[in-house]
Amino acid sequence: MLNIDIECRRGIFFVRLNGILNNETIYKIKEEVLDIIQINGIKYLVFNFEDLCYIDTSGIKLLKKISKSIKNNYGNIYVCGIKSNIVRNKILNSNILEYIKEINGELSILKQMQL
Repeated sequence: MLNIDIECRRGIFFVRLNGILNNETIYKIKEEVLDIIQINGIKYLVFNFEDLCYIDTSGIKLLKKISKSIKNNYGNIYVCGIKSNIVRNKILNSNILEYIKEINGELSILKQMQL
């Protein structure tokens, strides 16, 4: 099961995930996040993984796809709050951090962009 909390603040799209991001749940991200990015030309996206307890290779591939959409809008994608060792290991063992920047927390991006 995956719950998604979405917020747009100061031009930054925040996506907070709670649960499991795998082959059975990625459709929710595709429907709720990817479409919004493509339709609205979102430039800055922050994924908060604080409450994400698992991610598989299909979740990693989806993050790469989302990253490409953000890059097409001349923006950046960030991830923060990785608490789960399983999620941390999956991310480190993939090359996803070549596409996504890791930040300390949601407030970090606001300070970094001076918003």
